[in-house]
Amino acid sequence: AVVSTQSTGMRLHLGIYICYIRDWYELFAENMIVITLEDYSKQPLPVLYRIFNFLNVPQMPLAELSDYIKSDSKKNTRSKSDSSKGGMLKNTRKLLQDFYHPYNIELAKYLRDTRFIYRYK
Repeated sequence: AVVSTQSTGMRLHLGIYICYIRDWYELFAENMIVITLEDYSKQPLPVLYRIFNFLNVPQMPLAELSDYIKSDSKKNTRSKSDSSKGGMLKNTRKLLQDFYHPYNIELAKYLRDTRFIYRYK
């Protein structure tokens, strides 16, 4: 039996970034920048400066930018009610990693950037 992702609420297709990136590159050629949430989360200032440089816009003063980063709440986190359900099952995590791995490899090759080949823990 085929399970519709619409009926289950699963949104697996959203994580297959290569599909979107290819289309965007066709429209914008090399005139785009791709950043990862992981890079931004670890080092927001260098990532933001890279974006400012790419857009050729003036950089915000460091103090103002630092204040913005400190006040920026995490958008990619679980809600309190959801986190009370516990963590993801190991089998589910492995299933998702195996599902996305070929697409991530394809993305890394397309962008010539190994950051997109995730090293899962």
